[in-house]
Amino acid sequence: MKTYKLSGSYYGTVVFLMVFSVLFSKCGYMLLLDYAIGKEDSSILILAIPFILAGTAAFISVATMIMQIFFYKGIGIKLSEEGISDTLVYAGWMMFNIIIPVKFIPWDAILNVYWDSQYRCMAAEVDISKVKASKFGKFVLKHEGYYFRDVKPKPTREEILDYLGWK
Repeated sequence: MKTYKLSGSYYGTVVFLMVFSVLFSKCGYMLLLDYAIGKEDSSILILAIPFILAGTAAFISVATMIMQIFFYKGIGIKLSEEGISDTLVYAGWMMFNIIIPVKFIPWDAILNVYWDSQYRCMAAEVDISKVKASKFGKFVLKHEGYYFRDVKPKPTREEILDYLGWK
């Protein structure tokens, strides 16, 4: 089994999302107070709801990331002969970012491995029927794929292909 520790960018993301969560939640809360006091018209609610939702989504992501740090002792990915375990998947839609834990991805669930130039890491397409994760985690894996990111050192294509048995 080979383990990959969480990188500095991971910890930077935790801090960024923490600040984002607090600021967006505070802005949404202040907009709601203005509406409740009657200083603004009812159109202010249209602005408050996205702020609160984005802040809440960021808070959930921060909680998930902190659990990864403490429960798995700073390990981001575990590669074994059976598959990938104790890792996270990332979903980002507009200003909503969610990070979901994934318990296990067997190697036979990997359909394709490729280099993703946007995140500068290896990525994989996954058959979700064999994955141990929540329904939302499977949904994200199906639509976003799995990225071997935010770990040091980053797994190479050769390492991944060795585990897969592909040449």
